Amino acid sequence: MQGTPRPFRRDLLCIILVLLVGLAVKSWLFLRTEVLARDGVGYIRFAARLHQEPWPNVLRSEQQHPLYPIAVAVTHGLFQAADVVADSPIGWQSSAQAVSLICGLLLAVPMFFLARRLFGSRVAFWATLTFQVLPVPAQITTDTLSEGLFLLASASALLAAVIGLERRYTWAFAITGIFGGLAYLTRPEGAILIALAAVMILWLQISPTQRMPWRKALACWGGLSVAILVALPYWLTIGGLSNKPASREFFKPLQESLTQHISASPPGGSLLLASRFTDGVDGRRLDDVGPWYALGEVLDEVCKAFNYAVWIPVVLGLPWYARRFASSPGVLLLTLLIVVQFLILWLLAYRVRYISERHTLLIVLVGCILSMATLFHWAERLPTWGRALPFIRRFTWADRFLEPNRMRIGMEAAFVVAVALGLTQTLKIPHQHRVGHKLAGLWLQQHMQPFDKLVDPYGWASFYAGRFVPPSQSQIRSDSTKKPRRFVVVDPADQDLHRRRLIDEELAGIKPSELVFAWPGTDAAHLLIHAGVKQQRNPSQP
Repeated sequence: MQGTPRPFRRDLLCIILVLLVGLAVKSWLFLRTEVLARDGVGYIRFAARLHQEPWPNVLRSEQQHPLYPIAVAVTHGLFQAADVVADSPIGWQSSAQAVSLICGLLLAVPMFFLARRLFGSRVAFWATLTFQVLPVPAQITTDTLSEGLFLLASASALLAAVIGLERRYTWAFAITGIFGGLAYLTRPEGAILIALAAVMILWLQISPTQRMPWRKALACWGGLSVAILVALPYWLTIGGLSNKPASREFFKPLQESLTQHISASPPGGSLLLASRFTDGVDGRRLDDVGPWYALGEVLDEVCKAFNYAVWIPVVLGLPWYARRFASSPGVLLLTLLIVVQFLILWLLAYRVRYISERHTLLIVLVGCILSMATLFHWAERLPTWGRALPFIRRFTWADRFLEPNRMRIGMEAAFVVAVALGLTQTLKIPHQHRVGHKLAGLWLQQHMQPFDKLVDPYGWASFYAGRFVPPSQSQIRSDSTKKPRRFVVVDPADQDLHRRRLIDEELAGIKPSELVFAWPGTDAAHLLIHAGVKQQRNPSQP
């Protein structure tokens, strides 16, 4: 199914069409997004601190990898200089979304050429278009999250790796190392790309028909090692391989070895902003999470990210991919990436009890390519399979209907209908049910003093109140005649046992407790803010 090379003009038109559709979808989501993703608060805090504090101190104390926050900080600075956005929570949100939107669009270019190189232009067009309009990828790559930049770097690394595996070009593996290193600086999963590319070079050496001189193989591995040079400044700064709590579980042996030679300040300890099935979340008590429970959670997230249907041809096409492994190392690389990424997510879910849809997007990107390739392979083979059935040969229209080109056209028509139907889900406004938190934050921005304290276990209200970066001491003016007030954000419908315990403790400690904000109203409020003065406990009391 390699297909004949297509004219460059046709490929260019396909890419332009995908970019136009992606721009329309993402622009709609960008303009309609009221509330940012909760994890986006951490990225924006990281970016804002880069404007205010020495970068090494920020890198050591923040858990996220730095490339996306750096891109947000730079973009926000450029937007401010051009007077496009203000230095406000809304301005920071727009800057972070702009980075994601641009990267999510540019992602179409390396993804198209990756799919085209392996399966032809027709598969490349539909795979790239599908990924642009699937609900989860479209919404996440327009939000204040790092996935757009991560996927852009990952797709570029994969394209270079496939070229290197097919042509044995050392420069291609060097480019793989550069983009793989950038992917790692965005999310720790980027290291998987480099590791798999290195394994694929070894696989070529083991294969009798694919073997190359060992000097050439060593040069290819040397090209991949450029990734170390890309990531080394970050490692030296933080004194380890990653500050993310989940990543430390995987990198702990290597990090212990590295820290014998490098000393650095320990990273700050802030909790993960989201958790899928930790004990106490959503009112559930989980004394133990077994491997099969974790597997079910991962499968659920993967299926949702694939919009419940796109993954099916990927699984059913595995026997066909296996027959191509010997002649197409690129197909083997993509298949291995899906398997390894899935296993890592399973281990993450089992050991850290944390998984979300956005962690599955690399699987979805590669899966869209393999899914479309499988469907078009079936369209080519279906005429042969149909004519082999005795009852089909009885119909006079069978030969005309089962003509391969007609089958491909019919497949594309079905794709158009599927894309149109899927857009109804894709274009839904993200996080619309969280708009009360934004309104609460804007209210707090008007009514809180810099010395007041805010307890917001959800994160959104504190962001829109401008508290995503704590006020400096120079901003806090002490007033001996007043005590700092304490504001507590409460979601009455929240079932998280940990948050409820924190809120109850805070409310019990402020006297008098006054209800100062209720949205949409006090009769059926979805969000409340209580305020009062925190009472000091008498040390003599038990």
